[in-house]
Amino acid sequence: MISKILVPTDGSERAKETCRYAITLSKQTNATIRLLSVVNDDEVTNTARLIEAVGKTKSVVEEHYRKVAEEYVEELKGMCEKSNVSVETAISSGYPSQEIAKDAKESGADLIIMGAHGRRALLTTVLGSVTNNVISMKIDIPVLVVRHGSAINLISKILVPTDGSEIAEKAARYAVDLAKQVGASVIVLSVVDKPTAVTQAFPIFEAAPETIRSIEIGLRKAAENYVENIKSLCDKNGVHGWTVIREGHIVDEIAKEIEKDRPNLIIMGSRGRSALKAAVLGSVTTGVIHKQSEVPVLVVSAQ
Repeated sequence: MISKILVPTDGSERAKETCRYAITLSKQTNATIRLLSVVNDDEVTNTARLIEAVGKTKSVVEEHYRKVAEEYVEELKGMCEKSNVSVETAISSGYPSQEIAKDAKESGADLIIMGAHGRRALLTTVLGSVTNNVISMKIDIPVLVVRHGSAINLISKILVPTDGSEIAEKAARYAVDLAKQVGASVIVLSVVDKPTAVTQAFPIFEAAPETIRSIEIGLRKAAENYVENIKSLCDKNGVHGWTVIREGHIVDEIAKEIEKDRPNLIIMGSRGRSALKAAVLGSVTTGVIHKQSEVPVLVVSAQ
């Protein structure tokens, strides 16, 4: 159940978009929004070095940045109050990703909503470094990534891609719980990535056609088991759900499913079955966030 949503802000227009999304979700869940702005220690130090020549001290610089941070949260607080949602604010100092993770744990947040890019992000950046760092930290709090241009709608249909991994099942359980809370339906998707699977199974020699066919049948059956297990979880919780199996490149097929069934939220694990434990964010999850901007992606941590 979502009862408190942490929304970090850096004063950018994208942070305002993120806040608007949080307000919509708050109305569905009756959750409190907690607005956080972090005074970046590195920015304070670097700015202080630049203006030492004019007699400004680090404390003066820090005071300025803190005042700016307060202005950021007060502006978004006004947006929340106009929408009649419960809101609280906080200011902290340090390194943004660390402070966000710390505040989320200490404040009892159930969800963190962040933009894919922050104030300083380059256009070529797939996922903002702060957002990526928060996702990779050892906190068991999901992060909902809202890209610029994401539609702000009530959650009525959730897409849950699964590869049968432990983290995918964890994401599915979260999706079912959220669907039950907001009255949404769930689309359970598994993609049979046949070329990749066969290449991994036979990296050196060419497999006989009957062997390849046997692998493909096994992959299909496994995918059917993955989606049926989650569909059963939906049924047990009184959540309307249905299953879809596709064949092809995973990210491309997820994009096609988004186009076909028009979900307004995607819930995924931070990495998949084949991802290395050291990976910050799985390539499939990153690919889905990068390939489409309309649907927000909620990332459930492997921790």
